[in-house]
Amino acid sequence: MRSGCRPARSVDAIVLPPFSEVLVGQTVLKFLDLIADSRNRTLKPRMPDYPLLNMK
Repeated sequence: MRSGCRPARSVDAIVLPPFSEVLVGQTVLKFLDLIADSRNRTLKPRMPDYPLLNMK
């Protein structure tokens, strides 16, 4: 994956059975410029004014 002017990084993925609970590590969230809001149980962009990662 590439993110803006950052160098390309790779992240290992594990395929789980259907309906399994998914855990996303803090390193991956930081790479995607997301912050975990534990109070509301949501993911929010680190800088909500504009997108930092263009995903296709």
